[in-house]
Amino acid sequence: MTILPLLSDLLLLLATGGIGAYCWMLSGRLRALDKLEGKPAAAPEDDDAVQALSARVAALQTDLAQAQEQADDKADQLRDAIAAADDRIGRLELLLAGMEDIEADLEAQLDTPDPEPPEIVPTFRATRPKPERSLAR
Repeated sequence: MTILPLLSDLLLLLATGGIGAYCWMLSGRLRALDKLEGKPAAAPEDDDAVQALSARVAALQTDLAQAQEQADDKADQLRDAIAAADDRIGRLELLLAGMEDIEADLEAQLDTPDPEPPEIVPTFRATRPKPERSLAR
């Protein structure tokens, strides 16, 4: 039973070490950011990096605007298709209702039980003559 407390203490130490490493990395990044902000003028390589990032942001904004326009166009097309489908559904419902009325009218006109099945119709197969039996064998 003494292994569980030792295992939990070990896991707690590992988690504390991981958090400490993350804080050390974060403090290094913050120091680098402070150094950048404290400069009176940006270095030329920093200007190039900022210009490259600005160009990328502008390109992404134009791509995003184009994608938004295409999505709006597709949404309009889908809306039109849904409206056309709803119209066709209404027409089909009217046709089905009309067919039910026609069926009811025909049943009322017939008022006869199911017709008798037709007589057996001969097929058009060739008939073979029956062989004659000879009496003498």
